[in-house]
Amino acid sequence: MGTPPARWRAARIIERACELMLRGGLVDKQIADRLGFSDEFHFSRKFKQVIGQSPRQFRRSLSRSRA
Repeated sequence: MGTPPARWRAARIIERACELMLRGGLVDKQIADRLGFSDEFHFSRKFKQVIGQSPRQFRRSLSRSRA
């Protein structure tokens, strides 16, 4: 335990975003809508806060690891 509930919940939501990115086919706006963010900019800020890189950087690292 030891993780505040809001931080735990944010991490789970961003984990789900990562799964959606791995499957491909969705843009940030679609992911943001599915996960309940107010807009894609809010999603991007929260993603970077949790993961440490922007959604674009994350996708780039995925494409490099698959090559």
